[in-house]
Amino acid sequence: MVNLGILTVDASASSDDDEYDATEFTHRSSTSGRSPFFLHTKYVWDRPESDDEDEDCSTSMGATQRRFLDSLRDSVDVSAGAGGNPGSSNIHGNIHGNIHGNNARSPGTPSKEYAEFLKKDALARQQLEEEQRRMLSALEERHRELYAKDREAVKLVVTRFQEELAEKERLQQQKREQEKRKEEEREAQERARQAEALKAREAQQAALEGEKALYRLVHMASSEAVEHQKALAALLAQYNNELTAFCEDTSSETKGVKRSIKKFITLSVQQISATQEQVKRKSASILEFLAQQHGLHQKFALVTLASKMVSQCDAQISRLPSFAFPLGEVAVSIGRAFPDFTKLLLAMLQNECPLCVPMVVVPGPKAGKDLKYYEALQFKVTDGKVENEEEYVSRLQGFVRLYAAVLQVDRDPDRMEEALGHAWAYVAWLLNVLPASRYTASALDAFLSVAGYRMAGRFGRQFAKLMAYVSTHFLKELEALGDTDANAVATRLGSYVRSQLYRTEPKGRTMPLRDLSSQNRA
Repeated sequence: MVNLGILTVDASASSDDDEYDATEFTHRSSTSGRSPFFLHTKYVWDRPESDDEDEDCSTSMGATQRRFLDSLRDSVDVSAGAGGNPGSSNIHGNIHGNIHGNNARSPGTPSKEYAEFLKKDALARQQLEEEQRRMLSALEERHRELYAKDREAVKLVVTRFQEELAEKERLQQQKREQEKRKEEEREAQERARQAEALKAREAQQAALEGEKALYRLVHMASSEAVEHQKALAALLAQYNNELTAFCEDTSSETKGVKRSIKKFITLSVQQISATQEQVKRKSASILEFLAQQHGLHQKFALVTLASKMVSQCDAQISRLPSFAFPLGEVAVSIGRAFPDFTKLLLAMLQNECPLCVPMVVVPGPKAGKDLKYYEALQFKVTDGKVENEEEYVSRLQGFVRLYAAVLQVDRDPDRMEEALGHAWAYVAWLLNVLPASRYTASALDAFLSVAGYRMAGRFGRQFAKLMAYVSTHFLKELEALGDTDANAVATRLGSYVRSQLYRTEPKGRTMPLRDLSSQNRA
């Protein structure tokens, strides 16, 4: 509050809201009891953002206030000097009349000064607004600069953060790659160690197997012969597996069926004789019987028939070699109607005599001819006693003769070609792979004595060359052994080749029509 005699100025700062400051000036009469005269002047600007800007605004506002007060005081002094009473109603009336648009003026009314005051007040307001605009413009520019700086700073921080993340990821990736390489190196070392260990075990196992081989029996045979033998053995195993339950069935009905089949086949095989009439009769009888069987009964009959014919090798053919021809004729007749029968017969012959493959078993360098050796060659062993070699060789030749007889029987051209081709392969396998010995020479002698005639007729000069090889190589090796037990078979083979006995039909191959001795007795 400022007291200027008759003029009292009340300057109070008020805040209408957050954006405006107001200064109110009040002029009132101190002597009159009438309503006072109020003059309000309001200056508005944005609240400053800083202390410095606040100082600038306060300075501008203070100057305006001083100019207003000086002008007002001069106006009052002029009225007083003209004889007026500071407290009279003329001053109030003149001023009030000017304010409210009253045209009547009293002498000494300060209308010019008041107009000057208004002009100055308007100028002050304009200056204040210009200052405000300048300050706002400067503030906005400052904000833009700060925003730009902050944005650049943020971008820099983000860039640095991204670079740090990328570097961190790169270091982690590098670490992972190093760990991966180390793991791969460890795995490679482990694999190498395992490979070395495996190689060492294999070498140890090979050495052990090599040591065992010195004591092991060695099976010698052509790979083609082994494949053929496996195919035949697989068929026989299939039949045996299918017949297992039937053979083990102890019911009276099944026993009766098996008994009747065995009885018929046994009698039929025993009644086979070396005449064309009997061969045809028995073949037809057996075929008719087999046709009446079905399923497992028929398979059982085929297996039983093949087994019974193989048993004749020891019972008949070893004593009467020519019996192989009629037995072979009957076997081929059955095989025409039942193709599996011929394969079953050959498979059983190979089981009973390895030289029907042909295959031999020889002991290793440190192995002796013990019981296992003789059992592998299919020697008969009774109570630990092994049959003598003469009996064994006789049975061996019986099996081989039946094998050869089946291959040389006349058939239709296609089947005949196949059978003689296998006969040629048999002789080639024996000569090329098996060592010369009494056993191999006995098998070759038995086979050629039965099938040599038909082979010579089919292969001609090639067969003659084959016989020359037997004479110049196989017999030479046999003689070099110095085995006196092999002298007899070596002599027979030599005579067979030199005399070309393969050009002469073997005894018993051409059978008489019927048994003439029975007719003579009648």
